[in-house]
Amino acid sequence: MKQRKPISSDRSISSHKPEDKKYFVAVKNHPKLFLMVRPTETKSWMYRYYPPSNPKQSIISSPAALIKSQLAKSSYGHRPAITKPKDLAKLLRAIEALECDLNTINSLRLLAMLFVRNGDLRRMRWDELNLEAGRWLLKPLKGQGKVR
Repeated sequence: MKQRKPISSDRSISSHKPEDKKYFVAVKNHPKLFLMVRPTETKSWMYRYYPPSNPKQSIISSPAALIKSQLAKSSYGHRPAITKPKDLAKLLRAIEALECDLNTINSLRLLAMLFVRNGDLRRMRWDELNLEAGRWLLKPLKGQGKVR
């Protein structure tokens, strides 16, 4: 079996490429955590643990897989655009009524007013803003303006 250098950064994670068979890579300073790299080019975090019923036998599995059946299923359907002023006002009032983190509320306000993707808003940088002109030099992640 090929000896692999333990993972120590995001860059070292991306350096592991798929092979004919799946393989595991240790994580530096975390002896029970591994990265599984599959031939299908997908990667998963795996955790080694010892079940109480058989403490001498270790099991390696994905912590997420253990609780997946307990999580609420996400449902994505058609989400029509808000095109009427009354509907926009209703949305803005609902945002103001939220009881959550102020950063979340401000992000929702910006999303409702700027009509950008969530990921583009999260990646906004100060050097892209011209406050005097009231402009944002948007570099979208998707679509025709995608930077390559």
